[in-house]
Amino acid sequence: MGQFTWKYVGIVNQPKTVTLYHGDDTGHVLITLDSKILTIDFNVRETKNYTFFIEDELCEIKITREKERFVYTFKIDKKVRTPLNQARKKREKKHLWQTAAFFAVFLFLIIAGVTWQSARREKGQEIMHFNAISTAVFSLDNGEKSYTYEADGLVYEYDYEKVAPPAHGFPLRTGDEFLIKYRRSDPAAHNPASMRPTEEQILKYFDRAGAKQQEFNPDQSAERAACLVKIGYDLAGLNALADFYFQNKTEDENPRHNENSYKRLTRRVDFQQRAKVCLAY
Repeated sequence: MGQFTWKYVGIVNQPKTVTLYHGDDTGHVLITLDSKILTIDFNVRETKNYTFFIEDELCEIKITREKERFVYTFKIDKKVRTPLNQARKKREKKHLWQTAAFFAVFLFLIIAGVTWQSARREKGQEIMHFNAISTAVFSLDNGEKSYTYEADGLVYEYDYEKVAPPAHGFPLRTGDEFLIKYRRSDPAAHNPASMRPTEEQILKYFDRAGAKQQEFNPDQSAERAACLVKIGYDLAGLNALADFYFQNKTEDENPRHNENSYKRLTRRVDFQQRAKVCLAY
């Protein structure tokens, strides 16, 4: 799976991370801004553009097909006619040097202040808090469940049986990945309760939920099943993916995600309205 990351740095706000995932086999595309999903697209095999706003900036990610490979670019469009770009042109014409100097000093003070405060806070609280993040990878070997994560060049392994299962209820598989917090001053000390799925893991849940939807509704195509799953995720997040996955379970078998929770989700008025677009598949 192709993965590319860009940093967007605004004038005042903290830098934001734009990430693109492009499946090698499926062609599925996922674009995220920090932890928020911006775009999900399916079966992208040719050149395609995606535009979206970060704050008031119009941004563009371009996927370009070049023979047997893809090239990925990210840019901010400062030429298209948007309110921010119009204001920028007027400001540059009237106060170019004054504005540049002002924002340079202002940005320096903000960064210096945040850096100083962060360093001071980290130094005083490092021993008490889980202040670093790594990726925990699960392994199921002969019935034994464990997970490993890397910190400072060392790999730490722990028994998963002592950890509460994820709230969404998806069965764990070898290779599943979750973000985990650990203590920078003592990497072996970590917080299992902090685990949350990575963006790549969410894509895996999409595929698993779509496969279950098609399995229990054999009249639906894979594209239509994926379309319905995406609508559910937009409305209810990971809980919706679990409802699709466990739609054949009773409340006794799975009290939280089951046939009834699946029906409640798919019979919602907003779900029904948006699901009309899936009839095209």
